[in-house]
Amino acid sequence: NDSLQVSFHLPLHRYLSVFMCQAIKHQGLSLKDVLPSRNMLMLIMMHPLRVQVAFYEILAGMWVRNGLQIKGQAMTYIQCNFCNSMVDADLYLLQLCATQISPEIFLTTVIDKFHVMEWMSLAPYVVNQNSYLDGEHDTPMLESCLTFLATLMNIRTNLGVNDASLSQLEMVTLLCMGDKTHSQLMELMPERCGAGQSRDFEVVLARVADYKAPNLEASGNMQQGMYIPKSEVWEELYDPIHVLLRAVHRRDFQTSMDRFTEYVQQSGKYKANLAPWPPFRIPGPCNPAYEDPRKLLRSRVFHAMVFVVLYKAVHGQNVSEHVMALVLYLLEMAVESAEPFDPQSNTSQVCQPPRTETKEIKDRDLSTWYKSDWLSSNLRTVINVIKVEPEPAVVFDSSDSDIEWEPSEMEGDMSDLQAGSVAGTGNNSVLMLEGSLGMDTSPGENYLALSVPSGDMVVVSAPDSPRQIAGALRPTPHLAVLAGTEVVPVGSNSSTSSGSSTGASSSQQPVRRAVLAGTEMALAPPHTSTEVLPSNTASRKLLKNRRQVTSGTSSSPETVEVNESIISLLLRLHSHLSGTPDSYNPEESCGSEGLDSRIGDGPFFVAKLLARIAALDSLCRENIQETRNKLWPRKQEEGEEEMREREAREKEDRRRRAKERQQKLMAEFASKQKLFMEKTMETDEGLTNMDWTEEEGTTLLASKKEYDCVICNQTTPSTEDKPMGLVVLVQATSILGHKRKSPEQAVLPTSAEERQNLRRDDSLANEFDRRVEELNRQFDCVSW
Repeated sequence: NDSLQVSFHLPLHRYLSVFMCQAIKHQGLSLKDVLPSRNMLMLIMMHPLRVQVAFYEILAGMWVRNGLQIKGQAMTYIQCNFCNSMVDADLYLLQLCATQISPEIFLTTVIDKFHVMEWMSLAPYVVNQNSYLDGEHDTPMLESCLTFLATLMNIRTNLGVNDASLSQLEMVTLLCMGDKTHSQLMELMPERCGAGQSRDFEVVLARVADYKAPNLEASGNMQQGMYIPKSEVWEELYDPIHVLLRAVHRRDFQTSMDRFTEYVQQSGKYKANLAPWPPFRIPGPCNPAYEDPRKLLRSRVFHAMVFVVLYKAVHGQNVSEHVMALVLYLLEMAVESAEPFDPQSNTSQVCQPPRTETKEIKDRDLSTWYKSDWLSSNLRTVINVIKVEPEPAVVFDSSDSDIEWEPSEMEGDMSDLQAGSVAGTGNNSVLMLEGSLGMDTSPGENYLALSVPSGDMVVVSAPDSPRQIAGALRPTPHLAVLAGTEVVPVGSNSSTSSGSSTGASSSQQPVRRAVLAGTEMALAPPHTSTEVLPSNTASRKLLKNRRQVTSGTSSSPETVEVNESIISLLLRLHSHLSGTPDSYNPEESCGSEGLDSRIGDGPFFVAKLLARIAALDSLCRENIQETRNKLWPRKQEEGEEEMREREAREKEDRRRRAKERQQKLMAEFASKQKLFMEKTMETDEGLTNMDWTEEEGTTLLASKKEYDCVICNQTTPSTEDKPMGLVVLVQATSILGHKRKSPEQAVLPTSAEERQNLRRDDSLANEFDRRVEELNRQFDCVSW
C-alpha cells in the first residue's frame, strides 16, 4: 500500500516529462512519436499522482508526525526555484496521461488515491471502510481532489502558452498575493527551462502593475516603493487556481482572495454582504499538438461525481462553499468545452431525450450511473433509486476466550448508562442488560451492553454460568421499553419464552429472527462462539483483543430514493444559496455581460452555469423550465404581488424556524454543559470519598493532562489510541564539579594572596577524583 509512504524524488519521470515537452515544442515531433505505450503510461502515472496526493495530505495536516521536514519537502516541491522541474513537470505528465488513458480509469484512480470514494456514497449510514482517513480529513481531501482536477484542466504552462503570456500570469500571481518590490519580483519569478530572466520583464511589469513611490512614515521610517496590481488584473487576469499552485503557504491564497474582495467592494462591482466566490477563469486553447485535458470532464464518471456533491450540498450534509465553487467551475468547463452531439451515432436520443434512468444504479459505482458520456443527456437524466450495500456488521470469534471484557473500559462505558434501562434517540437504541435479567453484577461477571441500530439483528454469546442463562431467559415485563424491542431465546418458536424452553435441542437449531417492529435481540446458548455486533464504534469499544473480524450484513434498507437530476439539483442549489424558493430567473441571467463576468457570489455562478446549460441545446433549455415548474408549481391566477407576499412569508417562516433551531441547540448545549458539570462534581467527590491508592489517583489525573508534541506541534491528551510519551535527555556536565565544599562564597582573586586562598582542591570535582583514587588503591577496578 503506497498510501503510507512517499518520495518527492522522481528524477526519471521528470526527465521523461521535460524531454517530451522540449521535443514537441522545439524539435517538431508529434506526441505519438514520444509517448510510451498505453500500459506503460498507466504505470508511469501512479508515481506523480502519489506525489500530488501526498502534497495535499501534508497541507491537510495528515503527516504532522513526521515533523517540519516533510512540510519543508512540500514547500520545496512548489517553490519558485524548483517548480519548473518538479510540480510543473509532474502536472504535464499527468495531463498527458489524462488525455491518453480512459477517462473512467483515470478519474476512478484519482478518486481512490485521494481517499474520497467512501465520501461519494449516498447510503443513509456512515460508510467507514477507509481506515486511512479520520473524519476531520474528509472535507479537506475532497477539496484537494477537486483542486487537483481543476489544476489539471486549467494549467497551460507546458501545453502551448507563449512565454510572454506565461510571464504575465506568473507576475500577476505574485502581485495578487501581496505588493512586491522590483527585486522581490525578480527573485520570485519562476525559472524557466533553458532560459534566464524573461527579456520582456519590464514590459510585462508596466502592463500589469502600477508603481507606488516610497513614502516617509510618521515614525521616520522610509517605506520602500512597491508595485501594486492594476484594476484590470483583478477583473480579468487574477486566477485563483494558479495562485493555489504557486502559494507556498495557504494563507497566501486567502490573502489574495481578501485583496480581491476589497477591490470589488470598493469599486462597486460587488454589493452583496457575503464574500464573493473565487473568480475561476476559463482556460485558453491548447497547442494543436496536444489534446485538451478538459475531455476528462465529458466522462460519465465525472458527471456522477458532480451529482453526488450537488446532492449532498442541497440536502445539507456540510459541503463547504469552496467545494461547491470548485464543482460548479469544473461543470462549467465541461459545458463550455462540450462537443455537439452527432445525430448519426444515436438518432433516438435526439428525437426522444432520456428523462429517467431505469437500470440498476449501484452506490459508489459511478461508471454505471449514466448510459453514455453525452453531457446534455446526463444533465437531464433523473436518477430515481440508488442501490446501496447493506450496512456492514462485525463478527467476532471468541472460541479461544481471546475476547475479554476489559473491566476498566466497562466501568467507563457503563457509567453513562443505568442498569437495566433502554434509551433511544433517532434510529439507534442503546440496550443494556444487567440486574434486570437476573445476572450477578459482581466485578468478575460479564455485562451485556449493545448499541442497536434500528432494524439490525444482534447475536451475542450468553454468559457461561447456567444460573445466568436461566436468569437471562426468564421473561421480564419491563424489558420492552421501546416499541419492537424484545428478547427471544435461540431455537424457540415463539417470540418470548421461559427458561425451560431452552435445552439441549436449542443448540442444534439455527438462529431465527423474531419479526417484530424492527429491533430484536437474541441470546445464544452458552457454547456459541460467534458474536455479531453492528459496525458501531460504541459497541466495538467494549471489546478487547479481537481475534477475528469478518464482514457481515444487516437488515438496513438496500435502496435510497433520489428522484433528482443535475439540472434539478442546480435549481435547488440556487434557491438554497439565495434563501428564496424558485429564485432562478433565466431572463435576468442571460445577458452577455453576466456570462463574461467572474465577479459574484454563489447564486451568481449557479445562474451563470444554468445559462450556459440552457445555451447548450434546446432540450436542456426546455428541461430547465419543466423542472422549475415541477419543483415550484405556479398558480396562473397568482399575481406578482401575491407571489412576493408568499415569498416574504416563506422567508419569515425560515427565519423563525432557524431561530427556533438555534434556541433548541442552545438549550441542548446548556443541558449538556450542566450534565457535564454534575458528572465532574460527582467524579471529584468520588475521588475524595473512595479509598484510592496514591499511585491510582496520580494515574487518573495524569490521563486527563494534555501534552504538547514537539514533533507535530499539537496539544492532545494521552489516550490509548494516541499515547503521548515524555522523553528525558540525560547528558554529562562539568558545571556541578565547580561547586565548592565550603559554604563561604568565593571571591574573585585580584592579588597573589587572594589567589593562594582560593584553593582548587576544595571543589566537588577534586573530591570526586580523590574518591576514585582511593577506590582504585583499595579495590580492583573491575570490582567497582
